[in-house]
Amino acid sequence: MLREIYRFCGSLKLAIVLLAVLNAACVYGTVVESKFNAEVARAYVYNAAWFNFWLLLLIVNLFCAAMVRYPWKPHLTGFVITHAGIILLLIGGIVDRIWGLEGFVSLRIGEAPTTYMAKNEQEVIVREDGQEARTTFVIDVQERRGAPLEAKAPAAELQVLVKGMDTVTYEFVGLEQDPNGLPGLEWALESPLIGRQPQVMLLNQEKVLGPATARFLPGMPPEVQKPEKPEKPEGEESTKDPVKPAMVPRRERHRQFARRDLKDMMGPDIQAGPATGAKSELVVSPDGKDVRLILHVFEERFELPVLAFIGKAQPLSGLEGWSCEVKGYYPNLRMQDNKPVSLDDKPENPAIIFELIGPLVEASEKPASSPHGQAAGGHGGGMGSAFGDPNANVISFYLGEDGKLRYHLKSRKSGETTGDIEIGTALPLGWMPGAQLVVDRLEPKAKPVRSWRPVETAMLPKIEHFSGLNVELKRGNDSPAVEEWIPFSGNPKNLNFLKVDVAGKPVELAFTRVTMDLPFRVELVQTDAPPQEGLEGAKAFTAFESTLRFDGQTEAKIHMNHPTSYPVTWYGPWLGTGFKFSQADHGMLKDPPDPYYSGVQVLRDPGWAPKWIGSLMIVFGIFTMFYLKPYFRRKPAAGAVASASAKAAAPAKDLAGRKSQQPQEVVKES
Repeated sequence: MLREIYRFCGSLKLAIVLLAVLNAACVYGTVVESKFNAEVARAYVYNAAWFNFWLLLLIVNLFCAAMVRYPWKPHLTGFVITHAGIILLLIGGIVDRIWGLEGFVSLRIGEAPTTYMAKNEQEVIVREDGQEARTTFVIDVQERRGAPLEAKAPAAELQVLVKGMDTVTYEFVGLEQDPNGLPGLEWALESPLIGRQPQVMLLNQEKVLGPATARFLPGMPPEVQKPEKPEKPEGEESTKDPVKPAMVPRRERHRQFARRDLKDMMGPDIQAGPATGAKSELVVSPDGKDVRLILHVFEERFELPVLAFIGKAQPLSGLEGWSCEVKGYYPNLRMQDNKPVSLDDKPENPAIIFELIGPLVEASEKPASSPHGQAAGGHGGGMGSAFGDPNANVISFYLGEDGKLRYHLKSRKSGETTGDIEIGTALPLGWMPGAQLVVDRLEPKAKPVRSWRPVETAMLPKIEHFSGLNVELKRGNDSPAVEEWIPFSGNPKNLNFLKVDVAGKPVELAFTRVTMDLPFRVELVQTDAPPQEGLEGAKAFTAFESTLRFDGQTEAKIHMNHPTSYPVTWYGPWLGTGFKFSQADHGMLKDPPDPYYSGVQVLRDPGWAPKWIGSLMIVFGIFTMFYLKPYFRRKPAAGAVASASAKAAAPAKDLAGRKSQQPQEVVKES
């Protein structure tokens, strides 16, 4: 039975089945890699247990196929060499899979040397009561599987589920005490239009909040003084030539809502020329497909289809030189990051921003500039430009040396006021009907607490965003589940842990790449990407080159298809014990370009020698079978043939004589 199993393992039938399945698996892996990426193909095919088992069966088949023909005849030389080469090649691949390494190093000129590399895997870190648990996974593979990933936790009763991944952004929702922190404020803006919007500010910080600016400064607020109009001395006349004033179009910006309770909540923003006294009304059909703006300007009535001319100037017939331009329409208006956005296309809270543009008038004065470089009244497209002048309304908090909090309020409608602030007491603002602020907390030394949330794709260019994981935590079966978003920590050596309260106990979470320490230090000395002449604007480069320095001494240059290895030994390249560094990414491909960045791939390939030796053996073995096999099958000389025939005939004659003397039964048995 063992002999039959041995022969079956070396049979051609088994070889055909093994090769057919491996061929189909490689085709499937190629399709998966082209549809998704290499990581998914590795997880589902090349690193799968069944694929490794099939490769081991192929090694057994090749070994047995060669051994069943032992002792080998001369004409089997090429056959044996080829099979031995394939076995050696497969063994080298298995060695690489077990002991090989692949990673990435991000380097910048001027930064400290790096002592670790990031691998193509991610991990979730869970901390509780000084204990830590790590769960390794691959994001792309996890997304393809679709099912939540059960992460490891330090405590048995704590359950952690990774439910998905998305692009996230943050907002400051509070303060926590920090011995090395700055004085901080927790306060809120309140009005019927925006509801309650909590705010967090640290000392010397400034924010643009729609039609206003908020500042938190040290010291005492300035005294409020009424400006006095300078009088011209009697009999004094100007000797300068009059300067002809510049001419600009009359322009005023309007914001209007479709909801009755919000209608006419905000007045116009006069940018140039006298006010027109225009009235407007926004009418939206229940399905949101018919949106009309009704205007009353200079006793004329206009009804304009909004969706037809967003971003276009529509002339107002009958009013020479006048036009209306819709700057933005928001079916379901919400304020995110101090900017107007629409959550979706449902007409639940429709709002419109439009401008009336008229004939040329004298420019009396230039619009004030906001702290962010946009003209007041706004052509920058942000929240401040859309809903008013952020310099017209300013609230400044002042923290005195006595520890008391004071304010200085500037309002376009009610002028300037100053005074003390009491924690928890509302302060009317006068910016819009019902607007007020409340300071909830003053912390002498604090740092802000962030809250993370997913962000819409349309907002990505406008805000700071990160990759994030959606994690659900639960303690036992009776406690309620807590769901949080964890931001990605780009520096694995300086993790940003998110603190979460789960059933009364704090838990810390972090999301980062898996790293491996390097036995040396590597830094970027120089990087260069010479552009192709005439194609500078198309980001076409002749080469990507980087100069690396190892352990502060050895320098080496790498560029495309020209890697370098470290540590430098004579046996390292042959045995694969060193690390190979290759140019993989470059800062000049970023937007905007970063001339100080270089991305380097790091490989360790311990199976290099058996793979290359095996490949050479396969080539030589095939060459032997096709071109040298006839020499192994040459006919022997005539004398040798006669001698061999005589030797073979003698035993046969002797056997025939002995058979004739045996009984019939014995002969049959023989």
